[in-house]
Amino acid sequence: MRLARVAKFSFLLLVGVGMCATIFERNARAEDAIELWADRNDSDFNGIADGVQPELSLEAASSFVGLSKALRNGILRLEGATTCARLLVEGKPFPWGKIPGPQVRIQGVFACDAHLVSKNRGITSSTRLIVRELHVLGHDGKPILPVGDHLAVTRLPPQPLSEIVSSADNEDATFLVRGPKPLPTEISLDSITWFGQRVDVLKHVALTRVPCPAELGDSDLLACAATIPIRFSIDEVDRQHAMLKDRAIVAALGGAIVLRVDGMKQVMRVLGPRHTPIGPIGRLRATLRPFVLRVSRASTPAVGSSDAGAVAQVRAELAAAANIWAQCGISFGDTRTLNVAVVDPPAPHLLSVGDGSGTPATGGEIAMTVDQRAVRLALRRGMTPTEAAARLVIALSKVGVVGVTSPNARTAAGATGSVDVLIRRKNGQFPVFAGALSDGRISNDATLSVALGIVDLEDGLEHFSDVNAAAGTLEERTLLKALDDGDPTTIEVIVVPFFSGGGRIGESFIASDRSSLRNMVVTDRAGVRARRSSLTLAHELGHVLLDMPGHPDDYGSDTPTQLMDSDASDASPFGPRRLSVSECLRAYRQSGPKSAQPMLREWPLGPVPVDEKLPILVR
Repeated sequence: MRLARVAKFSFLLLVGVGMCATIFERNARAEDAIELWADRNDSDFNGIADGVQPELSLEAASSFVGLSKALRNGILRLEGATTCARLLVEGKPFPWGKIPGPQVRIQGVFACDAHLVSKNRGITSSTRLIVRELHVLGHDGKPILPVGDHLAVTRLPPQPLSEIVSSADNEDATFLVRGPKPLPTEISLDSITWFGQRVDVLKHVALTRVPCPAELGDSDLLACAATIPIRFSIDEVDRQHAMLKDRAIVAALGGAIVLRVDGMKQVMRVLGPRHTPIGPIGRLRATLRPFVLRVSRASTPAVGSSDAGAVAQVRAELAAAANIWAQCGISFGDTRTLNVAVVDPPAPHLLSVGDGSGTPATGGEIAMTVDQRAVRLALRRGMTPTEAAARLVIALSKVGVVGVTSPNARTAAGATGSVDVLIRRKNGQFPVFAGALSDGRISNDATLSVALGIVDLEDGLEHFSDVNAAAGTLEERTLLKALDDGDPTTIEVIVVPFFSGGGRIGESFIASDRSSLRNMVVTDRAGVRARRSSLTLAHELGHVLLDMPGHPDDYGSDTPTQLMDSDASDASPFGPRRLSVSECLRAYRQSGPKSAQPMLREWPLGPVPVDEKLPILVR
């Protein structure tokens, strides 16, 4: 008895976490087989595998094969493995027996070699049913489940295949096919971003016969074939190393690895570390506010030859930093469209009371004009910077401008911390200052200094030293406090032309320093140029996200492959680009959703569109 016709190939790509099962019927003869893939995906993204779901959406049902006319016109039963496949009518399971009509679909549940036996008008026929499974195994041999689990980028430097270590930082995975013989001989992998852009491809990865893992169940009728361990790389620098030839693919956080085998597609999402003391980490998002400074008003920006060039270059730098922090499941959002502001150096707007020394007054006065209106304040003996700044705010309010105090951490040489007064007109603009004493100064007190902050980038940004690292220099505070949005859960990223004195290409200000400058990163054009060798921006962001003022090699062993190493410079995969699972855990605890001031928020997953015609960005 012959089947009616060849059934058309059909598949559904899973757009959530999980797999996409493809099912097809090859020929129309009773002696030929119907071949299925076990439908372990989660097509409707409800956290339940389709093969055990009591009811499926019509969209999910489009991935199941219909029965031929010969099989759907009688009584049908499954022999050999009675639960390895099921019948569905309008997305609901239907018992084996009398077939109700052409709307019946058959769905694979688990691997088996069975027979569909049909009895129609006294004639009995048998059709072989082959169901295969696709499994993903971690470096420890344990299954990575298609629903509720994910892949992650490996956080270790390249290693020869023979020396791969078992570690929580090893996220390599093996793809294994289990089912009746013959088994497929190769697979291919595509990598796509969360917005559907193709990143990389790894073609013709051989499947080699291996013993079936005991965890998958025993069956003498089934065989297994697996790939070598596949590495999910943070970027093309890692992926193209000779030790990773033909077994690495660049993976994108929040995106997916699309597996293709024997006409089937399967999708696994790529998220953060799979094994940490607090469990797996998914995808977290930090909110960045990037700025590029011009050297002077209306001049060219610090990087790029134009404003548009500066925006493009900073976005590329942020994308490179995001690739590194993908090791911890941390993203900076869509860096392609991230708002990058190109701005002039701010006009004077900050008066620092007690800058540097923090000593009390011995007696004197503050005298100045603000928008040509006189402001005078007597400084009595023993007045502290905090008291003087508070009284200055009151004096400023009397001439119609707004002053806000901003305390600074005490410097190593200071008696107390200085206090900055940020001054604005009521419309938010900067006023015009001038000293009103006979010599043009603002204050004549011998011990309580009052200094007007001025940003002059033509000679570089004056950077902090070990003495004033917590507070920053007056010029740094004047620049950064002009750009600060006052929200401790956002991170300001500022690109300046260069630092004065040379020798510095990046710095950061963090919460644990107790400074009014918090969660801010500054880098210069040299830091941007050193992207591949030093990853300056990613490193400085690490100080903020980890809330860590020092470096691991300041108080421990020197590990030049780690991102947070203080002095490593190497553009190869063995340069400072790795983050350990312990550092990822620290970032989660210090800056994550449950921290006191969360800079990292959960970023829920959405559908991953796949466009087969998009070019590959790597190779």
